Amino acid sequence: MIRSVLIVGATSGIAQAVARQYAQRGARLFLVARDSAKAEAVAADLRVRGAGVVDVFIMDANDTDRLDVMLRNAWQSLGQVDVALVAHGTLPDAERARTDVAYLIRELRTNAESVIACLAGLAQRFQSQGNGVLAVIGSVAGDRGAPAVSNPGH
Repeated sequence: MIRSVLIVGATSGIAQAVARQYAQRGARLFLVARDSAKAEAVAADLRVRGAGVVDVFIMDANDTDRLDVMLRNAWQSLGQVDVALVAHGTLPDAERARTDVAYLIRELRTNAESVIACLAGLAQRFQSQGNGVLAVIGSVAGDRGAPAVSNPGH
């Protein structure tokens, strides 16, 4: 039985839907999001739906220097974490990414580097704990390429 769930990117639509399912079962939840107002609104909704505990940690997922602090807080709040859902990310503008290298690097940091760092930290904690489930929500946009843009002038 799932009793405690950590959700990174907790204000995304799909993360909220997952959190509601756990809340209805009385799970304890630890929500990580960058927007405190949205995170508190989600937390209030989950409490009404029956969550045993809902704690919020405000952090931009790109701030990997705070990752250990976030994980420590999650484990302190929940005792242990049964499931960790990583559901943060952006949908980059493909055209801009082709022409703006700085933008492309920022998007890669958000959608790849920060996710990998989070998963590595979670895996270490789960290994020490002896169990745990990691779930990651990605986008089909990352799996299908954008059509090539014809540029007859070049």
